[in-house]
Amino acid sequence: ETALFKRMDDEIASWDQNNQAFLYSRFNSAGPLNRLVEGAPYNRSFRLGLSKPLGHALLIHGLTDSPYSMKAMAESLHVRGFEVTVLRLPGHGTLPSMMTEMSKNDWNAAVRIAARDVAARDVASRTPAGQPFYIGGHSTGGTLALQYALDALQDKSLRRPDRVLTLSPAVNIAKVAAVAGFIDALSVVPVPVLEKVRWQEIVPEYDPYKFNSFPVNAARQVNRAARALRYSLADAVESGRIARMPPVITWQSAVDSTVGAAGAAQRLEPCCGCLRFGRWRRGRGRCAVSGPERCAAPPGDVRRQPHPFIC
Repeated sequence: ETALFKRMDDEIASWDQNNQAFLYSRFNSAGPLNRLVEGAPYNRSFRLGLSKPLGHALLIHGLTDSPYSMKAMAESLHVRGFEVTVLRLPGHGTLPSMMTEMSKNDWNAAVRIAARDVAARDVASRTPAGQPFYIGGHSTGGTLALQYALDALQDKSLRRPDRVLTLSPAVNIAKVAAVAGFIDALSVVPVPVLEKVRWQEIVPEYDPYKFNSFPVNAARQVNRAARALRYSLADAVESGRIARMPPVITWQSAVDSTVGAAGAAQRLEPCCGCLRFGRWRRGRGRCAVSGPERCAAPPGDVRRQPHPFIC
């Protein structure tokens, strides 16, 4: 990751440093945006460590986001005794153009590598064995967290999570996203005017922690990830493996037009015997829970501690 960001810095150094758009962009290291966020360190993967953690957690951000978007949840888990690793997904945190080359397979591979690293740290830690392992994510990150949990039911080399935490997981995608593959395919036609077809939107990058520009490939990959997850869920139900699925806690935005307010509930609730579903509404500090209330308490000492992410 350090080498990747070094390559990005070298690329930025070749740009016109006097361009007005550059001066006020996230890429100007001496600009007001970077001064405001102290260099934007949370575009990279980060870890909140503890000498004697009570558990371990792996969190994954959403599409076009950065690890910063999971910082609040990471800090909440951290103060309750968890060592937390927040992963930067491939294609994110550097240049928007990297999103034109990323794939869901890259994302899944990164999650598995990060989970193995968390497991290795658990084994090497000076704390009792059998600590809880949570995995969670927002939007696309929630999709990848659920996919990992389902994969771990079959693959014994993967550490099985004790709990899955998701925020608006991308399970049901708006139908318009399904045409992304066809639109993106036009970009490979050797006609210069069609190169812009690769992008749904190209706008100034003024947000230090989230891309504003959006390539068609991003929609294509999240659609593939969501479709793979739906297949894995159906297969787990048919085979009976779903009975071994860890408790799933999910929050869904009531105004999310991309994933759909009922998307997670429709797909997950019939499949998971242990699901808590919350819906966030503007102006409310707590989540309203609907659906089954069958989740067991978290394992170990963690169960005795109040937790804002356990509704």
